[in-house]
Amino acid sequence: MKVIEKMTMFDQHLSPAQREWLTQRRAQIGEQAWQDALGTWPELVLAVRVEMEAGTDPAQPRVQALLARWYARGAGESTAAGDSDITAGDK
Repeated sequence: MKVIEKMTMFDQHLSPAQREWLTQRRAQIGEQAWQDALGTWPELVLAVRVEMEAGTDPAQPRVQALLARWYARGAGESTAAGDSDITAGDK
């Protein structure tokens, strides 16, 4: 995704306060950790979406493994870790 497209996406979906929080979070965790976290989300979201669309039982081990990865990203190295408004999608 081009830089301008990403900026437009952030402008459309995040409040000014949320954008500022992400800017501070990026500085806090460092550029490499930021890029690593952003790079893993699309694959994880796609895998979860595939299981949801297939109607896979959430108790299945492969879904539980995806869930564990999701929570690990949200709790530790996620770009939005610690901001409940961003992780909940509130604008």
